[in-house]
Amino acid sequence: HKKGLMQQLFPREGETQPRLRFPEFRDAGEWVEKKLEEITPAVFDGTHQTPTYTLEGVPFFSVENLISGNANKFISRDDYLLATKRNKPEKGDILLTRIGKIGYSQVVTWTHEFSVYVTLAVIKQSRMFDSHFLSYFVQSEFYQSELRARSLPNAVPPKINLDSLRSTKVLLTNTGEQQHIADCLNSLDFLIYAAIQELETLKIHKRGLMQQLFPTAEAVEV
Repeated sequence: HKKGLMQQLFPREGETQPRLRFPEFRDAGEWVEKKLEEITPAVFDGTHQTPTYTLEGVPFFSVENLISGNANKFISRDDYLLATKRNKPEKGDILLTRIGKIGYSQVVTWTHEFSVYVTLAVIKQSRMFDSHFLSYFVQSEFYQSELRARSLPNAVPPKINLDSLRSTKVLLTNTGEQQHIADCLNSLDFLIYAAIQELETLKIHKRGLMQQLFPTAEAVEV
C-alpha cells in the first residue's frame, strides 16, 4: 500500500507533478526541478580510513546500519574529531547509502554526536526542503532512476561518486505540501512498524505453543 501510494504522491519520470495531491494543494502548480547541490549547503561522505573500533565512545555508522539495522560500532573521540573536522553530520541531515546498496536513506533524528564511514553520504538539511520529505523522495521511482543512471556501471561494489550524486535531479513542491506528504508516509511507517512487532510476537507465541504441542526428544527416548 505504501509503495503504491508513493507512486501517486511523487511525480513519475518525465513528469513534473504527482498523480495524487491533497485537496488544498491541487492548484499549487507543478513541482520545481533542481539539482541536489542547489538545494542543500553540502553533500559529503564519511571518513575514507577504516577507524580503530572501541568498546564504547562515539557511535560510528556505515551502510550496514541503514540496510540491515545492525547495531553501530564505536570510535574514540579523537578519531571522531579528526573525521568530522571539515564536515559533521547533525540532527536533521539525511544519511544516504552510496556504496554497495545504493539509495537507502534515513533522517538523523537524534542529537548525540556520531560519525559515518565513506559508504554513506550526508545531505545537509536546508530551509528549501523538509528532511523527511526528501528522504521519502529518495525512495521514489523518479530518484531511484536518477541514482541508477549516474552510478558507476562496472564498479564492484556498486557506487555513485559524490559529484554525480550532487548532480542528481530532485523535484520540490512548496514546504506545506512537503510536510503533508512526509506526515502521511510517516504514519504508514508507524503502522508498518507496529505490524512487524505484532508479527514477531505471534511468531514467539507460535514457537512456544509448538514446544507444548509436540513431544520433546527426551520424552521420545523415555
